[in-house]
Amino acid sequence: MSCALLFLALSVSLVFTGLARSQDLIVNGSFEETSAPLGSYQDLPAGSKVITGWTVILNHIDLVNSLWAASTGRHSLDLEGSACNTSSTDACLGGIAQTFATNPGQNYDVSFDLSGNPYGQPPVKALKVSAAGQSQIFSFDLTGHNVTNMGWTTQHWSFTATSAETTLEFESADMAPNLSGWGPALDNVVVTTMGPRSTASQVPKTTARPPLRPATPPTVAPSPKPAPALSNYLSDAGRIRLLAAAALLYFSPSLYLLFKGKFRPLLSIFPLNLLIAWTGIGWLITWWLAYSAAKRATRDPKPPLPLSPPLAESKFCPRCGSDLTPGARVCVSCGATQRIG
Repeated sequence: MSCALLFLALSVSLVFTGLARSQDLIVNGSFEETSAPLGSYQDLPAGSKVITGWTVILNHIDLVNSLWAASTGRHSLDLEGSACNTSSTDACLGGIAQTFATNPGQNYDVSFDLSGNPYGQPPVKALKVSAAGQSQIFSFDLTGHNVTNMGWTTQHWSFTATSAETTLEFESADMAPNLSGWGPALDNVVVTTMGPRSTASQVPKTTARPPLRPATPPTVAPSPKPAPALSNYLSDAGRIRLLAAAALLYFSPSLYLLFKGKFRPLLSIFPLNLLIAWTGIGWLITWWLAYSAAKRATRDPKPPLPLSPPLAESKFCPRCGSDLTPGARVCVSCGATQRIG
C-alpha cells in the first residue's frame, strides 16, 4: 500500500510541476541560483552576472539571503545596494535585467512579488518595471511591516513584444532626497504569454495599368477575430483547479483500486495508468483492467468455524485429592462424602 501511494503522489506532483512551470519564460525568477558568496546579504555592482540568468544594471543592488524572509525560497533582492550612502548617492539606483525570446505582437504577463527594505527610509518604496519600450512604476508602503513580516504582495504588469527578443528590467524608482540604500525588494518573477498575438489585416499593394473607366473599389473581407485563449478566462486559482481535476481524471483507474482497498492489483495497474492512459484508448483499457482486477480480487466471506463443545468441569476430592467423576457423591479412594452444588 505504501509503495502504491508513494508512486501515485510522485506522479501527480510531476504532472503539476510540469504544467505549472512549462509556460514560465524567465530563468531563475526567485534568484535561488547564484555563485555569489552569501552571508546575510551581498552587494553586487553593475554588470555583475553572478545571479544565474540576470545582469545587474545601473548601479549596485543587494542579493539578500538571511537579512529578511524572502517571498519564495531563501533569496530576494534589494534594488538599492549597500554601497549607497549619503555621500555617494549615485550608487543608489540599481536594477536587474534578463533577455528572453518573444514573438512580435504577442502580449505577455509579468508577475512579481514586491516589498521593501524595512531597515530605513523612505517608508514608501518605488520600483519601475519595463520591457519593449513600455514601463510602469509600482510602490509599496512598509508601514506595519518588518524583517519577519515583509508583507510581500504579488503585482501584475503586461506588455506587447515588438521583436524576437525582449529585455525585462526592474529598477529602483526612489527619488532624491530619499536615496538611502534601503530600496524596493523584489522576488518571484514569472513571465507568461497572454493568449494569441494580435494581428492586423494587410492588403497587398499591386501595380496595375490605369483603368479605362472608373473601377469599383475592391471589397476586402475583414480578418476573423482570433478566439480568446482559455487562459484569459481563468485566474491562477482556476488553473490550479483545472489541473487538479485533470490529474484526478487521468489517475481515476488507480484511485478506484486504491479506494476499493485492492492494493495487490494496484501495483500492476498503476504503471499502465501512468504510461499509456494519455492515449485515450489506453485510459479506457486501464479502466477495464482495473475493474476486472477488482472484481477478481473480491471473494465471498468464509463461513465461521463451528464452536467447540464446552469442556466438562473437572473435580477432585478435598480430603485425598483424587479425581472425581462428574456427579459423584462419594470418593472411591477415601470414601469421603462429597458436597454437591
